[in-house]
Amino acid sequence: MGTLPEKAVCSFTCLLSCSLCCAIREVVNKDVLLPCIVGEEGVMHLAEVTVNWQDSETQEIVHSFYDGKDHLEHQGERFRGRTQLFPQEFSKGNASLLLKRLTLNDTGNYSCRAFLYEETLPREHVVQLSVSGTPYWNPPL
Repeated sequence: MGTLPEKAVCSFTCLLSCSLCCAIREVVNKDVLLPCIVGEEGVMHLAEVTVNWQDSETQEIVHSFYDGKDHLEHQGERFRGRTQLFPQEFSKGNASLLLKRLTLNDTGNYSCRAFLYEETLPREHVVQLSVSGTPYWNPPL
């Protein structure tokens, strides 16, 4: 298992009932961290954790984790070999997903449904990802 990338891609605060938690812009061939922070809320047992990332529009599975391990057998073909979760971060309320080698087809909304702690309801967060073919430039203010 890898470690969570140090570079923060997006800083945000996610409310419990938010429909869109974060909007991220990135360019093709880069890696991006899609955030899913549910907060620390109690006792966590890795074998009982469930994290499911999906394309919000097509419902295609991006990455699933349950029963203490990744379950990629139903993962969408276009995501194979390009996703990574960080189970060592689950105890901190972090179910963020690393999506590697972005393509233009990765543009869209992604939902994270995470059940990390005993006696809590699953949390759902949506991240909007925009991928461009060339680097974008933000002029100084």
